[in-house]
Amino acid sequence: MDTRISPLSQIDPKAEIADGVEIGPFCLIGPDVRLGPGCKLDSHVTIVGRTTIEI
Repeated sequence: MDTRISPLSQIDPKAEIADGVEIGPFCLIGPDVRLGPGCKLDSHVTIVGRTTIEI
């Protein structure tokens, strides 16, 4: 699976982004965020704080 991140999004370098994640435009992902394999975020999503999303 390919990971796709829009160049219009801001991802903190400390965030953990697994393989196969798709992040749309204008998203903001903070440093304590973990996105598991297969997660898909559409546009304008903000995730901050200690957050883990798995599917």
